[in-house]
Amino acid sequence: MKLTAETNAPGDEVRERGVPTGFHRRLAERLTECLLLRPMWSANESAMFHADPHAGNLMIAGDGLAILDWALVGRLSSWEREQLVQLVLRATLLDGSGICGAIEGLCVDRGCRTDRLLAIVERGLAELREMLIPTVSWLTRLLDSAATDARARFSGDLLLFRKAVLMIDGVVSDLVGERFLDEFLTRSVIGQLTREWPTRAFMPPNSRAIGSRLSNLDLVTAGYALPFSMGSRWLAGVARSTESAMREN
Repeated sequence: MKLTAETNAPGDEVRERGVPTGFHRRLAERLTECLLLRPMWSANESAMFHADPHAGNLMIAGDGLAILDWALVGRLSSWEREQLVQLVLRATLLDGSGICGAIEGLCVDRGCRTDRLLAIVERGLAELREMLIPTVSWLTRLLDSAATDARARFSGDLLLFRKAVLMIDGVVSDLVGERFLDEFLTRSVIGQLTREWPTRAFMPPNSRAIGSRLSNLDLVTAGYALPFSMGSRWLAGVARSTESAMREN
């Protein structure tokens, strides 16, 4: 499927089209790759993204996809992308202090209330123990709570990116159903790490100068910690099942 960036283009808007087909799925994948993953995996210091990807700006033109109206764009620095990746990684590992550190790393000043942020993250961890991986909705709720309740101040571009992610999620959910974005992003992360293996052989252990923004040390640490986080999720599931059985009896 071809991709073009246009100010205007003939074609049909990307909208819900009945029962999802293989075309819908390819379209949803292409949209996510172009609008979300390409800027996230960029090797550039500053990565540009479309900040208004609603369905009216996404056109199907023949066998291709045209993205219209580039008047509103944003840019994410390599530091912001690194901290976003760390946030997802630490959430996957149920690492509360790491989650707090990543959120504080995204702040543009030191006005964030650490005590309130810790409470927000603890509530988020309770939700995470019921999930296999952190979802897009979980991440946006966490950042929203940090901004409103802990006085975390994020850059305007990061707030635009949050809005763009929610728009993309809405568009692809209309095309192929809910939960697509979370599942596709998980597969994409695995694919990105696989493509990076040859390059990693020549990288310093703590360098994050690579598309995924994950160092070799990050991956080794995650490899050791992941079994413990999965065990914690399993124990939480057992506790919920036991509690449910006791209520029924």
